This record gives sequence, C-alpha cells and structure tokens, in this order.
Amino acid sequence: MAYSKEKDKLIEVVGTVEGPRSKIEVAIYSYDGAAPKIAVARFSEREDGSRGFQNLGRLTREEAEGLLPLLKTAIGKL
Repeated sequence: MAYSKEKDKLIEVVGTVEGPRSKIEVAIYSYDGAAPKIAVARFSEREDGSRGFQNLGRLTREEAEGLLPLLKTAIGKL
C-alpha cells in the first residue's frame, strides 16, 4: 500500500521548538482512520516563504529540553 497524503489527517499541532536555523514541530496525526500517532518533524523556512522538511537528525540540548514537555503533552492526548 502506497502512502497517500489525502489519508493523512492532522489532528493537532501540540507545539513547536525554535532551533538555531529551524523549527521542530510536535503534532498528532491519524492515517486512514488508524490510531493517532505522534509526529516529530524539523522544518526550515525557504527563501520564498514556504516550509521545507528536514531530517530531525541531531538535537541541541535546548531543542531536546524544549521537546520533552511537548512530547509529554502529546502522549496525554493519545
């Protein structure tokens, strides 16, 4: 089964953490009516104003500390 963007439903953006050159977003998604899951993604703003996805990769200490309360909140919403 191939991924279909139309089946991927954003339930809620829990919050974001500002990084040195990007933002990390914690959100809750449900795919095709399945049980909701937590998504953690890193985005940067492109020159044209659109958002570009990046691999989450490594975190600074400040990013990790900012993610912890957002992840706990997201877990409580599942």
